[in-house]
Amino acid sequence: MSDLFGQSPEPAKPKGTQANGYAFPPGTGPEGETCGSCGHLTRIRLASTYSKCGLARARWTGGKATDVLLRSPACRRWEARAKAGDHPFHGPLTATRPGSLDHPFYGPAA
Repeated sequence: MSDLFGQSPEPAKPKGTQANGYAFPPGTGPEGETCGSCGHLTRIRLASTYSKCGLARARWTGGKATDVLLRSPACRRWEARAKAGDHPFHGPLTATRPGSLDHPFYGPAA
């Protein structure tokens, strides 16, 4: 196909910045898993929620170029998410007295 002057049009370029914050190429990990089911996925909540790969944290910027798409196929560093009680930061916070916490990370209340 050509335009009025007999030249072929250039292919359309994608608009905007593409999400490219992956630690390794998507699709090199387990079959059927995605970035959205990975334990390294980090969500930054500001005015919007931004999805980032925790393994690529050193390259994070404030822009979309270091985001990841949740539906992207998993990379070779994919790991299952920890369950709520498996990680010390996700354990229950129990106030034993005003101003103290009994928590696995902070230790027993004194």
